[in-house]
Amino acid sequence: MPVKAKIRIFNLGGNLVRVIDKDDNSQYVKWNLLTSHGFLAASGIYIAYIEMPDLDRTKIIKLAVVQGIPINNFK
Repeated sequence: MPVKAKIRIFNLGGNLVRVIDKDDNSQYVKWNLLTSHGFLAASGIYIAYIEMPDLDRTKIIKLAVVQGIPINNFK
């Protein structure tokens, strides 16, 4: 990933789930799987629209989110 990027994550219904602005030298961007409203994103397929202004390019990728049950919740 370039230094500057704007990532918009949409669900398959076309609703904007989260916007992540990247402005650092890291190669990666981490999404904490929270929506813009602070809710945990549901399992499913998402579309990420990535704008990279320094490269004058955009990229669209598909993401799969699989939520599980934390092991420490078993009794």
